[in-house]
Amino acid sequence: GSEFSQQVEQEREHWEQEQEQEQRQQGGDRNNGPDREYERPRRISPRSISKERWVETMVVGDSKLVDYHGSGNVESYIFTIMNM
Repeated sequence: GSEFSQQVEQEREHWEQEQEQEQRQQGGDRNNGPDREYERPRRISPRSISKERWVETMVVGDSKLVDYHGSGNVESYIFTIMNM
């Protein structure tokens, strides 16, 4: 869930910082070419972290569904379809 996405986000930001540091060591970063004066490195903007969301779904089975699958199997059939 959210702990995993936070960990992934931290790893990505760490990777970006390493990339920027590597670029500066090679004579410039992504925003400043090697011939330009050194400027303060850009600040990494915080990224949005996905939040859990809910989806409400209403499922309706009509009489033809009951006739075809039988009244004892309709619930199982509908749950199977919903899990696909």
